[in-house]
Amino acid sequence: IALAAPIYLFAIRARTGRLAAVAWLAVVLVMLPNLAHGSWGFWQFGYRFILDAAHVLLLLLGIAYRDRIGTIAQAAVVFGAAVTGYGLWAMEIADFVDRGLPFAP
Repeated sequence: IALAAPIYLFAIRARTGRLAAVAWLAVVLVMLPNLAHGSWGFWQFGYRFILDAAHVLLLLLGIAYRDRIGTIAQAAVVFGAAVTGYGLWAMEIADFVDRGLPFAP
């Protein structure tokens, strides 16, 4: 999550208000079963089970950045998009998954 979608980490800025508290409770309740079963998945880039809580995390981001998103958060979005783009390129086009690590002979 920290590499593929670091913007979700900025949701921690949404701490005040009843809506934020209920949203955090929803994130915890949704993610508990996902984190308990211990499977990362098979063929995807990033932690696919975060999608179950993504809509609530986006709500928390909206609460945290009501007026304007900060420059560091903008950089996190660009960084996450670049990492995800590289991961998709490495899996689909360069086929690093079947051959091993990047730059391996």
